[in-house]
Amino acid sequence: MKRNVTMLLLFFGIIHHNSAQTCTATTSNDWDKIVWSCTGGATIATATTVLIPAGRTATIPNGNTTFNGRIEVSGTLDIKGKLVMSASSTIIFNTGSNLIATGPGKSDKITIGNVTISDDEINAITTPNTLDQGNLATGGSGTTAAPVELLYFTAEMKNRQVLLSWATSSEKNFDFFTVERSKDLKTWTALGDVTGGGYSTSILNYQFSDATHYAGMAYYRLKATDYDGTIEYHKVISINLVGTDQVSVYPNPGSGESFNLETSYDAPDGEVKIINLYGKEIYKDTVVAGKNHFNLVQPLESGIYLVVIKQGGQEQKLKLQVN
Repeated sequence: MKRNVTMLLLFFGIIHHNSAQTCTATTSNDWDKIVWSCTGGATIATATTVLIPAGRTATIPNGNTTFNGRIEVSGTLDIKGKLVMSASSTIIFNTGSNLIATGPGKSDKITIGNVTISDDEINAITTPNTLDQGNLATGGSGTTAAPVELLYFTAEMKNRQVLLSWATSSEKNFDFFTVERSKDLKTWTALGDVTGGGYSTSILNYQFSDATHYAGMAYYRLKATDYDGTIEYHKVISINLVGTDQVSVYPNPGSGESFNLETSYDAPDGEVKIINLYGKEIYKDTVVAGKNHFNLVQPLESGIYLVVIKQGGQEQKLKLQVN
């Protein structure tokens, strides 16, 4: 009898031990490429609890990723593919955590049991929050989504500005959009507001131009505010502004009486010089980030000149032709 009791204790002890198996993300990467630190001999395939600490990003890649248990997020959970979880599973978002959907189209989904949300519904969820099968469709335990149906949200470079375009298929009790930008998906800056349609069942188109962009990867999102103050965050999009830190001088060819110079909007102040083909400095002035206009007291004669720009220890040289 004692042996049977001992075996039962060992059996239940093993069950209890396995139920506490936890894996913690030690790197930021796709779910299947993260370096996990697991307890009790667990792997990410057998763990019942997954922890994503602050400063770490776990990305659900394209395709299906299955996990049954509890995911606790203090960092960022980025949904690009489909996260599939059992009906008893939960996702806990602590204060300061982030949930974003950055997959193409409607590929980004979260399924818990028989309930699935995607795209804008994911980005509408605020933190802190707890998601389970019972509240997934209504935005979790911490938020109620505003009644705006977003059709698309895109970003493209046009005339040295980032042109953001989006459309809604319906709006109800809706006040305005706020366009926000981020470098790291953590700190967001409000760029401006765009008035909404109030009540609409037809397609409404919107645009916003960001002339203060910086070089590198930029993230944009829409914050939708209802008349009663309800807030909904829509899909995060990104655009890689590679090469936008290059300086441009125009018009080129020019008249020699004035010229414009445009630099990256996050560049430090610096100086600009105009040098002729003999190496003589003809003009010198201060240049600031963004757009600059210079009127020359002594117009330049016809010919080729070198425009030298120095900002933050970096030097760039451009050819300027005067007719």
